[in-house]
Amino acid sequence: MKLVAVLLVLLAVAPAAQAASTQVSISIPVTQAIEGITTVALTSRAATTQARLVVKSNVPWTLVARVSGTIPEAAFRVGAGAWTPLDAVTPVLRGPRGVHVVMYEVRTQGAAQGLITLSLAPAPGGTP
Repeated sequence: MKLVAVLLVLLAVAPAAQAASTQVSISIPVTQAIEGITTVALTSRAATTQARLVVKSNVPWTLVARVSGTIPEAAFRVGAGAWTPLDAVTPVLRGPRGVHVVMYEVRTQGAAQGLITLSLAPAPGGTP
């Protein structure tokens, strides 16, 4: 009789245990790294500078150029692409998540004195 009572109690509890559920949320932090030459010093002696970067990101990304100093008519291009004129802050390249090698050039015209610094930002809508 005790065995039957135990079985009835277990059968009564089992549906309640099955109805309970657990929801688990996993959050993946944005991870971005940029390796290589990220700051280019420009003077009137150096009109064009070539360099290489490696972008590592687990989200879509934007490479941003920040200009400080007096750099008239500064421009940026990737590979043999079109030249992009640089303002104080200019997005110069977008890419998908992953590891990417970026060969780039920076040029100026006139009397340049300053720095161009490259950094990464998540692309708009870029969630993992």
